[in-house]
Amino acid sequence: MKYSAAQIKSAIQGREREVLIRCAGIPEEILDGKNHPCPLCGGKDRFRYIDQTDGTVFCNQCFHEKNAGPINAVMHFQSLRFPEALEVIARELAFQEAPAVKVRPPREKKLEDKKYEFKSTFQPVYDSAGGPKVMRMSSFAVGRKPWGFDLKWNGYSYVFESRSQQSKTARHTVYEYTDGDGSPSYMVHRTDFKDGRKIPIPYRWENGVYVQGKPESGLVPFYAPDVKECGRVFIVEGEKCAVALKYWLDKTRKPEFEPDCATCFIGGSSQFLKEYGPWFDGKDVILIPDNDQAGKKYLRMGIEAMNHHAARFRVFQWPEGTPEKWDIADEIKKNAENSRVLQGLAGVRMEPPAMKNGAGEKPP
Repeated sequence: MKYSAAQIKSAIQGREREVLIRCAGIPEEILDGKNHPCPLCGGKDRFRYIDQTDGTVFCNQCFHEKNAGPINAVMHFQSLRFPEALEVIARELAFQEAPAVKVRPPREKKLEDKKYEFKSTFQPVYDSAGGPKVMRMSSFAVGRKPWGFDLKWNGYSYVFESRSQQSKTARHTVYEYTDGDGSPSYMVHRTDFKDGRKIPIPYRWENGVYVQGKPESGLVPFYAPDVKECGRVFIVEGEKCAVALKYWLDKTRKPEFEPDCATCFIGGSSQFLKEYGPWFDGKDVILIPDNDQAGKKYLRMGIEAMNHHAARFRVFQWPEGTPEKWDIADEIKKNAENSRVLQGLAGVRMEPPAMKNGAGEKPP
């Protein structure tokens, strides 16, 4: 029997929680209004039950739009079209017959494979000299053909730019974390969408490939081999900022000086942990937080983590009038040629950068 949206919405009033559990497949124990890892994308502290009256759930990473009510949750967490979601709800909750309405026939294969689980793995491919060449993404899901693509190494990260006008994604980037000797440890796959959204997903090294999931041990800083060798280290909040700053440092360093390096930690502003402290023993460390509340938290955690480790520890303060949420990548992209901020960070170690049209070049 087919049901209209109005019929389903009326029938599930007062049973929203039941729909989320039985039809969307959301574990009952995380429907408590507190932050939890998302059952779909796995993002830590991203998922929560925000409105028990309307049955609305929210994930900062994968379900922050079109999430009004349990029907939308069933569509999202089970990868169903709207009429399919109505059919699943009606079937699972054993509704009585109602006047039929015309809808597209459901894709039975999707309904049989209810969870429609989607998985990806990443495999690094090296050149003849053993250097990074591409990161090969392989994806598969029940009921779909395997597919994938190669993200090319540009000297700083692995990148794939989407050229399809129909695609919702603009860019895929892989930030690989290796240990001090360059061996794979874990990585972050960041998807940038054309509407401005971004989704970072962590992967850990397991049996020769990267599989989705956070690393359980062996935490290392980004660009760990550089951190191991450099005497002066800039710590920023995220991989995008680390790439931008490393690019700028490489581009402007005077040849008579040893290279400086840029780094960050997986998880962003909430993951400046004490375990990272020994990586900076005896080094000159400069912390550059973002210009926001999360940056202030990052600063406090950094001071605690660097205690008794860095030979010299300094904190960069953004000048008055700097826009909210401004970061070092913004500064490099917008103001590189005339930036007093960058000139102050560089000191005499850097040559004035040759930039185009008075603006910064876009980092890779």
